[in-house]
Amino acid sequence: MLSISQALDCIKRQFTDAIDPQLIQQLCRDLGHHWRERDLGPVVTIHLFLQQVLHGNTAVAHLRRLCGRDFTDAA
Repeated sequence: MLSISQALDCIKRQFTDAIDPQLIQQLCRDLGHHWRERDLGPVVTIHLFLQQVLHGNTAVAHLRRLCGRDFTDAA
């Protein structure tokens, strides 16, 4: 049986597999959201937000290091 910390570590590593990118895009379309193809589109933004939450609401500066992306706090 996994401990809570082991289960959380597993989720942190594999959470993008659990959420289909096409589902995120379709939900955004259904809600009337329009976007341009950029580095931080809806799929990446949702994935980054989940990473931030899974890491204890970590700061954006730490989030950039976790995901290996370069973006500003304002972005």
